[in-house]
Amino acid sequence: MRPIFLSFIFSLAVLAAFCQEPSLKTAIVSTKTAAHQNASKTRIHLVPPAGFEPMSGFSGFQKAGKGVIIVVELQGENNFDKTAASFTKEGFAAKGMIMRQTQDLTVNGMKGKAIVATKGDDGTKSIILVFGDATFTALITTVYPGGEKETEADMIKSLESVWMNKDQKVDAFADAKFTLTQSASRFRYLNSVGNMHIYSLNGVDPAKVPNTPMVIISQVADAGIKASVLKAYARGVIESFREKQGTDFITNKDEEVTINGALAREIKETGKSEGKDVFVYNCVILGKGFSISVIGVAKRDIAETVKDFESFARAVKLK
Repeated sequence: MRPIFLSFIFSLAVLAAFCQEPSLKTAIVSTKTAAHQNASKTRIHLVPPAGFEPMSGFSGFQKAGKGVIIVVELQGENNFDKTAASFTKEGFAAKGMIMRQTQDLTVNGMKGKAIVATKGDDGTKSIILVFGDATFTALITTVYPGGEKETEADMIKSLESVWMNKDQKVDAFADAKFTLTQSASRFRYLNSVGNMHIYSLNGVDPAKVPNTPMVIISQVADAGIKASVLKAYARGVIESFREKQGTDFITNKDEEVTINGALAREIKETGKSEGKDVFVYNCVILGKGFSISVIGVAKRDIAETVKDFESFARAVKLK
């Protein structure tokens, strides 16, 4: 019986090793080196894996067929405790993913957490490193083919190289391919998350005044968005956006327009949210190899705000 017992124990050990999810150092301590690269529009620096290049339109790095590293820095109300608590099994499940493991750690003395998740249908794996304090949260998301252990090891090494320059001044519009004159509407700049620039009516903080009308302008690098598919693309954007805004939407306008010499598609829809009217707006402006999307929502002061959305979009000029 002894050989059988030992064989059983060995089999369990092999199975455990095979099923073990990747983990990071419990205390990441790093210093900046010549190999570190700054993720655009953030204060985050890391050493990307060999062959990874800066992404276009997003903060982070990528290599075709190997994976991506997306870096996002949140400030203000988005402190570490609040953001870290938002990562739940239910949240991942809603996105068709499985949260496999969480790990508490520190990053140069700051509180942190690592999350491992997988997407069942294609074997995609993701390791997310979250860290910060009471004033900000940094999120570094790696996505790669789950079966590639060498790539996984490179991703972990890159995550463990993370270094932050808290005194660094960040230009959120550094690679923007557009200019915008805010005075054309009452929307005023609030903050930016990656390539998304967020504006609110009169600059009001929506955390303090619920249902404040909001508009987001974002830049997407995609040469595949051409005039022939602009209508379908714009509809896809607004239909995805409105899912969380309400129900029973009716299209009031879906037309091709010209904005400062650029072809665009403008869509306006009204629906219901908790028994009250809701208005959603989308205008996709077509550039050469990229597009600009202006998308917004108003759940109050709708009649007075519709023209602000239109004026905001028409103040966009492509470079």
